[in-house]
Amino acid sequence: MASKLIRSAGLATLGTLVQGLARFGYTIVVGRALGAETLGQVSGLIALSVFVSLFWPTGAGVAASRFLPRDASGHAGKATSLPFLLREFLVSLPLLAAGTVIAALLVVPDLAAALSAAALAVTFSAYAFTRGAALGQARFLRIAITDAATSALSIALLLAVVLGDLSWATLLPLATGYAVFAWVCWPRGGRPTRQTDREITKFIFFNSLAQLATGGALQVAMVAAKVYDAPANAGLFAAAFSLATPASMLALSINQVLIPHIARLHTVGREESHRSNLRMTLLATAGFGIIFALLIALAPLLLKLFYGPGFVAAAPFMQWMLVGVYLYSVSLVPAASLIATGRDRRYAAAAAIGFGITLVTIVSLGPMLGAWAAVIGYASGTLVSAALVIAMGMRRVRHVRPPGRGIRRPV
Repeated sequence: MASKLIRSAGLATLGTLVQGLARFGYTIVVGRALGAETLGQVSGLIALSVFVSLFWPTGAGVAASRFLPRDASGHAGKATSLPFLLREFLVSLPLLAAGTVIAALLVVPDLAAALSAAALAVTFSAYAFTRGAALGQARFLRIAITDAATSALSIALLLAVVLGDLSWATLLPLATGYAVFAWVCWPRGGRPTRQTDREITKFIFFNSLAQLATGGALQVAMVAAKVYDAPANAGLFAAAFSLATPASMLALSINQVLIPHIARLHTVGREESHRSNLRMTLLATAGFGIIFALLIALAPLLLKLFYGPGFVAAAPFMQWMLVGVYLYSVSLVPAASLIATGRDRRYAAAAAIGFGITLVTIVSLGPMLGAWAAVIGYASGTLVSAALVIAMGMRRVRHVRPPGRGIRRPV
């Protein structure tokens, strides 16, 4: 059982890492081939598309990863939650697509770019939902293989776009890769229904709030740099952003493994779970501290290596972004404890407070400081949310919310 869990978590984590590296490679190709200004525009539209997906589709994917395994175990009787999950995902797409076009036109006043951003938002939403459903149906090997294949496809298509001088299609290779993933890994069985399920809708609502709070801060920072600063400076920020944010992928991968691990320990004894959480949090603080200190010191060299000498000026952006990513990475260990022991709403509340600080800081300082407002906003918001998560996660558990009941069907 343990070996199967490790293998499944390893495959899922491998897919996440491959997709992250592919997006990182995507920005490198764009930056080197098309310049800082285009990189800033493309990065801003990618960030916008990912941020839009957090409003509902990503939460629907998380819901699928939670409810579909329960269906398979028989805890929900003969009923399946898949038709309800499909409905929740599909009804959100038209509104999100329209909203993306409007928001993209505010960032980049170009209809072709706005439509490309909408296509990316829809396909990334499909990717997020389909991946969650595939995880719920234990299709780990298919996820890993499809992640690798579609990542390679996106990079290959991007090279074709660059060589063909088709700058208007810069976002379409990425959208194509996500669309192919959704087609290959679409959940097996079930059709969407017109009925709703209150338990699933409520879960998606709260999880979407948490996703917006935890994942939205970085996307807002990227969009803000494009809105509040000159194109060239926004391009420098985009380069720093693309090198700083993948550093959190290791912590995200560890978080995926820690949640079931801590949950198992908690069933054995709360004291053992608490001691394990303390040890892992201290280890993460020290271990990530060494890694991020090295990355901060090497920031100018990394920018020169990946983007060229013209991007070395982005080093201060990258270094301060890495401080925020470090705080976020450390907080993911106690966050796993909060989620695994039934305190996930506290984690969402802490993340929401941090996101609010980020947003207020960026809006207040953006007109004066430009891209630096994005850096200050992200770092300060992450500091507050990480402190709250660590403080709550290190406390002993006194009460645990009982596990969810079977799915309540509409009458």
